[in-house]
Amino acid sequence: MITAPIAASLMESIGITNTFYVLGAAYFLFMMLGASYIAPPPQGWLPAGMQSNGATGQQKLPQDLTQCTAKEAVRTRRFWMLWTMMLINTTAGIMMISVASPMAQEVVGLSAAAAATMVGIMGVFNGGGRLAWAAASDYIGRRPCSCSSSFCRSSPLSRCPALPTCCCSRR
Repeated sequence: MITAPIAASLMESIGITNTFYVLGAAYFLFMMLGASYIAPPPQGWLPAGMQSNGATGQQKLPQDLTQCTAKEAVRTRRFWMLWTMMLINTTAGIMMISVASPMAQEVVGLSAAAAATMVGIMGVFNGGGRLAWAAASDYIGRRPCSCSSSFCRSSPLSRCPALPTCCCSRR
């Protein structure tokens, strides 16, 4: 909703290649500014509820709270499983967004402006979903949240192969 008009204007004035350079530099700057305030917690810090449960022995601390270096992490099975899952999720998301506007225009008959608005709304829900799942992860834990998130995506994505047959039969 914000970047699309800017990108369109830049493509008309400076060309596609230079637009990628300008947007890439802008995204890099915004990410660095956003990441500049993030700092690791002090050594041994735990949230209040986990601290009291861990000290009394009531609850064993999860193993995924152990810290390891990047070199150690890439040697674990868990890292490669998460990496593969994120690769599939990211690829599916990019594929969905890349065809959303043309599909909405051709199959549903939306105007270019309405299709662009739909893609913008998809982006808002994409960002909102990231925040919502991150908050859910804080409350229910990483593993249950990751499993729930994957389950919620699996049903709609498993129906995608049937989409061309049901949509094309309308023509």
